[in-house]
Order: sequence, then structure tokens, then C-alpha cells
Amino acid sequence: MRNLELVVPPDVVALVIVGVMWGVSRLGAAIPLAPVLRNLLGAVLVLVGLAVIIAARKAFAQRDTPWGPQTPSRASALVTDGVYGLSRNPMYLGTWVFLLGIGVMMGSYFSAASSLLYSVYIDRFQIVPEERALALKFGQEFDSYRTAVRRWF
Repeated sequence: MRNLELVVPPDVVALVIVGVMWGVSRLGAAIPLAPVLRNLLGAVLVLVGLAVIIAARKAFAQRDTPWGPQTPSRASALVTDGVYGLSRNPMYLGTWVFLLGIGVMMGSYFSAASSLLYSVYIDRFQIVPEERALALKFGQEFDSYRTAVRRWF
């Protein structure tokens, strides 16, 4: 299974998941909210997700370290403050919240639940190898951070 590690960019995974969400939304299981409330809730989740992603990328920029997910070994600094003090993976968390919002707006429990596929894939094929690389690069500093801050939230 390691042959899938760090191969598919997380944004591509998110786009694939949106396609899956759209497909399963046609199966029914409608979320029982008026469309305006459902769309409002979905839009709030989308905006919260985007805000978390932007805050995470800004934290990387402030530390002048690349955030490219395919090459975690190129990190020049371990970012542990701001949103990284709440989650070790706020970019992925933000993307999941964004996808959940899209799923809610699609109006099906199936589409909303399908957003979990993103977190399962990213956890196994992106986060695990990223954390291996960061542990090698930053040693005890990363081990302390990993102990103090949860992976997702």
C-alpha cells in the first residue's frame, strides 16, 4: 500500500470525493432541512473550512517553509503555533469541513457522509508518511508536538 503514499495530491483527492458525493447524492436520503437552511449551513461549513485552510497556509508562509504535501522532507521549519496548536493537520481538517459543507448543500446524508472518505484516504496515504518524514527531520521536537497536539482536532 505504500505505493499510494504521497502520490495523489490532496486537492485531487478532494475533487474525486466531490464527484463521489455528487454521485451518491442521487441515491436519496435527503437531509430534512428547508433548502435555504441546508444551503446556509453548508455555506457556513465551506467558509469555516476555507478560513482554516487559509490560516494554515499563512502560518507556513510566516515561517517561510513550503507546504507542498508531496515533499514533507523539504520542510524547513516545524510549524506548531496558530491553528497548528489545535490540529497537526489543519489544511486537511479545513478541506474535510469544506467537503462536508458541499455535501450538506447537495442535500443528501450520503453525500455529506461521503466527505469522510477524504479523511480516511488522507489519514492513511498522506498524513502517516508526512509524519514519518517530519519525525526523521525534526526528531524530538516533532515527537513532543505529536504528543501535545491531536492529529485532526
